Amino acid sequence: MATTLADVARRAGVSPATVSRVLNGNYPVARATAERVHRAVAELDYVVNGNARALAAASSDLIGVLVHDVADPFFGVIASGIQDAMAEGDVLAVVCNTASSAERELRYLRLLRRQRARAVVLTGGRSTTPDTAPPSSTRSPSSRPPDPASSCAADRP
Repeated sequence: MATTLADVARRAGVSPATVSRVLNGNYPVARATAERVHRAVAELDYVVNGNARALAAASSDLIGVLVHDVADPFFGVIASGIQDAMAEGDVLAVVCNTASSAERELRYLRLLRRQRARAVVLTGGRSTTPDTAPPSSTRSPSSRPPDPASSCAADRP
């Protein structure tokens, strides 16, 4: 069973709120108290509960990267670069393969919102001009030009 914040608090002889303050570094705590908390964290091999933290902060250490085809070298290079950059900041980049399906893209967006993803990177897309665009009645949602007012799905409520 995973060690909880309450377990750390009991071991350190402090309240769970004090453990949270020490781990988040957002409130002054006496040096001796902080040392007891850090020692308890090490002894119990405590790992922060990412879901609990995401719930409290309304954001997580996760971003979503939506690609049309993960096997396509173009998208693979993009996803790899994003993962490398995010790993430097202790952010998990989850790559979602949409198979060029607007329905799958929307499903992944909903799942990432549930996980309180910090951001979503949408890769690919199509560029159309009036000469090459299909008639509006036959356009799929993914082939429509993006609406600048809704370009960042992660910012919507």
